[in-house]
Amino acid sequence: MNLNTFKSKINKDNSIKKYYNDYDFQYQIIKELIKLRNSYQMSIEDFAELCEIDDKQLYEIELGKSIPSITTIQNIVNHTKYKIQFKII
Repeated sequence: MNLNTFKSKINKDNSIKKYYNDYDFQYQIIKELIKLRNSYQMSIEDFAELCEIDDKQLYEIELGKSIPSITTIQNIVNHTKYKIQFKII
């Protein structure tokens, strides 16, 4: 089964769809934070130091074990050359 078929099946079951959509949104945030760190070619420890956050916290976020708060995301972005863009579509 490919990803599109899997997503199609999920979208037919409202209880699973809600869970998947919540998880997908969280995954997208984590993915963007990892991409941001990788753009700096830094380890988790070095990037956490640059952003003035705890490296264990960043490690847990990147593993998907912790969801970053808006404050944490803002703190990370404020220490980089990037900006946050938020859209509801």
